[in-house]
Amino acid sequence: MTPPASGSVSIFRAGWVIPIVGMPIRGGEVLVIQGRIAAVGRKLGRAVPGVCGRCPVYDFEDSALLPGFVNPHTHLELSDINAPIPVEVTGFSGWINRVILHRRTRSLSPGKVTSCGISESLRYGVVAFGDITQPGMGPSIYRGIKLDESGATTFVPSGVAFLELIGPTKDRARLALEQAREHVKHSWPRGLRPGLAPHAPYTVRRELLRKIVALSRERHLPVAYHLAESTEEKQLLECGKGPLRELLEARRAWSPGEVKGRNFLGELKLLAEAQRVLVIHGNYLDDGALTFLAKHRHMFLVFCPRTYCWFSHETSIAEKAIRLGVQLVVGTDSRASSPSLSMLEELRVAARIMPRISPQKILRMGTIEAARALGCQRRLGSLQSGKVAHLVAVRMPAADRGDLLERILLEDLVVHEVVLHGVVAGRAVIHGEPPDVSLPGH
Repeated sequence: MTPPASGSVSIFRAGWVIPIVGMPIRGGEVLVIQGRIAAVGRKLGRAVPGVCGRCPVYDFEDSALLPGFVNPHTHLELSDINAPIPVEVTGFSGWINRVILHRRTRSLSPGKVTSCGISESLRYGVVAFGDITQPGMGPSIYRGIKLDESGATTFVPSGVAFLELIGPTKDRARLALEQAREHVKHSWPRGLRPGLAPHAPYTVRRELLRKIVALSRERHLPVAYHLAESTEEKQLLECGKGPLRELLEARRAWSPGEVKGRNFLGELKLLAEAQRVLVIHGNYLDDGALTFLAKHRHMFLVFCPRTYCWFSHETSIAEKAIRLGVQLVVGTDSRASSPSLSMLEELRVAARIMPRISPQKILRMGTIEAARALGCQRRLGSLQSGKVAHLVAVRMPAADRGDLLERILLEDLVVHEVVLHGVVAGRAVIHGEPPDVSLPGH
């Protein structure tokens, strides 16, 4: 085999290398050839004779190297909200109203805001996501972001662009199905593929949900579905009353017969026919629903810890879900309910909410397990041979003190460098702040 040119080979050395799928390696190295990980271990300089001896070595002596984070649930087109929208007085339905108002009154285009969200995500070491996008936005909003002034180096994220579909009435359901079919036809950047996101049981007619599930199965598309998110949703499905009904009536989106007889377990049974399913939030799923999720290995529950805290939910089902065998992953949700798009901060809050879950398991929820939920685990989510060389350096002063993984999740450590395709790039992104655009009336 002809050795690769020395310019396409790099070694990244760190105080610790955390592969995620194996034990942390003290004084570890990651060998990268042509943008892919070739080996992970110690003293890799002899791995490619005649090349590694003169290839660049990037030393992160005071850091831990991890794979780039994967965010399975976010709404990047809401990244221009500078602080989470209050919920104390208006509750969940009032919060939804404020999100709708923001979309209608903001000055920046959705594409510009999404680009801002990608930049912020990358600054925090997030290299892939499951993004909920809006009709009419299309693949162009995910164009590569510039990492240097010349524009010679760009970054295009990986993951799934889930089209949000809302169809509470017959006419809107027909339109939503047309939008879904159009979304699937687009040509998407490499590493990014389309998905479908019927919003929630109270905004999607049963027949529309069945057709979206059938389209998912036919075209091998993942589905994301907000379910059991709030007590207001639970109240609406159980008795057809409450603030959510009032919101839907005010927006001429209330169909009385559409919630009758629907429940969380029934929704899961319908969704189970889809190719792959991300159940978003699930804060009020009972044991029967969680047991059903655990039995279906193509279904994942996405827990958003800081959003959970923002809405002050009384209890968390997260630990119980894990004990029952549910595939639980962690996402950031949007800046409408979370202060940033940092997956590391999200995982830290998850660790506090789930103190009996090991740090290793928590980190997997934002890396390899999250990648599996999006179907990109063969490329991302761990430091293994053959995967894309997206690395994150977390500064670890006094690295000998305490348990390494506990420190990452419990101490105020920061992502200070991102490596993309084996190139130390991204400084302009990491040190650049996203625009601060205030929510109208906020």
